[in-house]
Amino acid sequence: MATCLADARTLAGVLAETRVPFSVVHNFLYSPGNRRAQELLHNGPSAPEKRRYGRAQSLFAKEEPLEPGDWRNQVQTGGGALNDTCYHELYQVEALVGSPITRVQARLSTVHHAIAADDLVLLTLEHADGTLSSVATAWAIPGFEGTYCEVHTDHRTFRVEGRGRGLRVYDRVKRDWQEL
Repeated sequence: MATCLADARTLAGVLAETRVPFSVVHNFLYSPGNRRAQELLHNGPSAPEKRRYGRAQSLFAKEEPLEPGDWRNQVQTGGGALNDTCYHELYQVEALVGSPITRVQARLSTVHHAIAADDLVLLTLEHADGTLSSVATAWAIPGFEGTYCEVHTDHRTFRVEGRGRGLRVYDRVKRDWQEL
């Protein structure tokens, strides 16, 4: 919630002094698709389902030229694909897997846009319970744009699409996708 360490320390001091409630909002966790997936994972016919692998992707084709003054395009203000778009996939995959992320392997690069910040992010995540996940985010993918977050269990795959606007579930026995 700050773009530099000094501002973060100031904010933390003010919050400690005033005791004002403060939170980072993970807005897409409360979308219909994410809420329904959580409900099915916890209360469905096979619940609780053992989560085996999580995966998320957010691919965009941002139009050029990118505005140099926009915070999203500057390293010093916390910009880049990791902080602007990938952040949402991180908290969504963590929620679907149902275990906190404890380790991250990351590759960030600027492959297309003339900015100092990253426009391609590839992450491998390890969760506290040993589950692995992967997340890919890019700002330079022409011809394909889309977001999804999914978790694979022993019996089903739950795919939350469009940052929670939709939910599809794949049943391994029936070998069929169902829109929910």
